[in-house]
Amino acid sequence: MGGRVTWLAAVSNQNFKAAVPFYGGFIFDRWGNTDKSPFERSIELNCPMMFHFGEIDPNPSLSDMAIFDQELTRLEKPHQFFKYPDADHRFMDYTFDNYQATAANLSWSRTIEFFNEHLKNS
Repeated sequence: MGGRVTWLAAVSNQNFKAAVPFYGGFIFDRWGNTDKSPFERSIELNCPMMFHFGEIDPNPSLSDMAIFDQELTRLEKPHQFFKYPDADHRFMDYTFDNYQATAANLSWSRTIEFFNEHLKNS
C-alpha cells in the first residue's frame, strides 16, 4: 500500500518536489469513493518520481512496470525505474521473509541520492 499511497500523494498535492514509490501495487485499481485509479491520475503528476520494483513481485509485475513507464513517458513525466533481481514485494522489510539486503541497500542509497538531488534547495 505504501507505493500506491506515494503515487496518490504525488498526483494529489502540488507541493511535492519528488516522490519514491516502492513496489506500487494496485495502481490500476479504484478504491473507495473515487472515479479514477492512481494510474488514471498520472497526468496530474507534478514531480519527478523514482520507482523500485522487485523482479519477482506479482503486484506490480514487470509488465505492469512497463505500462507505468510507457504512460509516464507518453505524458513526459520525469521518472526513473529500478528493478531488483530475485526481489519480491516488501524486499525492504527486514522483518519479513521477502527481505533482500542487496536490493534494500541499493534502493535506499538510490532513494537518498534522488531526494538530495531534488529536495536540497527547494
